[in-house]
Amino acid sequence: MEEIHINDFPAGNITVLLKDDFLERILAEIKKKRLNMPNLHRKLNSSIPLSSFESIMMRNYPNFRHLWILLGLCEELKIPYKDLEKNISSYRTKKSRNPIVKPKIPIFVTPIFDMLIAHFMADGHCFHILGRDPYFVYVKYDKYLRLNFLKKLEAVFGEIEYSKKYYLERDRIHIPSSISSILMKRFDLNPKDFLEKNARIPQKMLRHEKEHILAILIAFIIDEGNIDSSQISIPIQNKDLLLDLKFICDKLGYENVFRDYGKRKCLYILSKGTKKFWKDYKKLKEKYPEVDMGYKERILLDFIIRKGKKWRTSRQGENKNKIIELLKESPRTVIEISKILQISRQGTKHHLKQLNEKGIVKIDGIGYAGSHIYVLKKYNKFPVKRKGISRQKDVTKNNVLKVLEKRNLTTRQISNTLDINMGTIFQFLVKLEKKGKIRRIGKKKKPVTWSLI
Repeated sequence: MEEIHINDFPAGNITVLLKDDFLERILAEIKKKRLNMPNLHRKLNSSIPLSSFESIMMRNYPNFRHLWILLGLCEELKIPYKDLEKNISSYRTKKSRNPIVKPKIPIFVTPIFDMLIAHFMADGHCFHILGRDPYFVYVKYDKYLRLNFLKKLEAVFGEIEYSKKYYLERDRIHIPSSISSILMKRFDLNPKDFLEKNARIPQKMLRHEKEHILAILIAFIIDEGNIDSSQISIPIQNKDLLLDLKFICDKLGYENVFRDYGKRKCLYILSKGTKKFWKDYKKLKEKYPEVDMGYKERILLDFIIRKGKKWRTSRQGENKNKIIELLKESPRTVIEISKILQISRQGTKHHLKQLNEKGIVKIDGIGYAGSHIYVLKKYNKFPVKRKGISRQKDVTKNNVLKVLEKRNLTTRQISNTLDINMGTIFQFLVKLEKKGKIRRIGKKKKPVTWSLI
């Protein structure tokens, strides 16, 4: 795993608080080598006045000390940088009010490190005010995800000291400029690289291992993604940035489609790709809990549960009757009905639209996440057609093969034997034919007869 050591920091604008023992070691080495402050000041090519340099080197100096001075002293006095790392109790930029206390040095470039850059490109801003160091601001209205973002920061850099915990109520977190500078230096970025139209995922990040690029994708799904009943969509105006995400999906083996609608562009991770993404996400979360997607994880889990159902039904009218019974108990939203019945939101909306047209239900307000609240207007039960068609996943294909083991049959004969309509059976037969498990006998004759291979 890559590491960022103290000598890799942007030393020009970072100041540190040293442990007393280490300062005593530096002063002892200076005395041992018979060096004086004017000579040290000259050797370090210091840009600050000699008087300021002498103040910084005093034991009772009350402020943070310049990192570039300490690095220069370590080099001159032959003190290993690793010893300096171990004796830094906190660091910040000169004008920052938010130091990193209990810092993690060296900084490990984990997938969470790359994820932070992705978050700033998706839902962050980089401010560069004249006379100040650049700093990031991350905006997230969902409190859980906002606080989880802070956990990501502290998992990489260490505990951040905020004078007020304003982020508990406000929708944003101001990132210390020291952290912002380290992140940008690592990937040779500048504030303009985070503008909506300019943002691109650095090639250095795209060349990282799969865990890293998966974390980048997760960050964009958290900030920009929508999870509906069958796929994940990421709509972004920046075409090049979206193509970077497509590159990640292709590299990870997620089935996806890119669509350019003019001003609006969108990347869709299709159903099969979403299922593979879920497996990879769960593995990564076990290793790095901070990748948590919050409420979007719960929506994704509903999709996975629904896709993994062992039993499916094709009985007409059954789901409509279930919806009517649910609404008889109490008003519910589309999302609530979808979760209870374990059917897609699109399917739920389709049934509710038909029930609304028939005057059985009506819309009575807006609920969670903008979902319509439906109430029962008139109680009515639909006749359920084709009883007993409920089937276990892949059972129909297996039953087709079983009946063909006994003798060759036509499509109609198989349909009558299994009590499933001919159109559905024919689709199964064609799929089995493509897989090389069955074949047609006498194509010129009608009806077609099917046989096992």
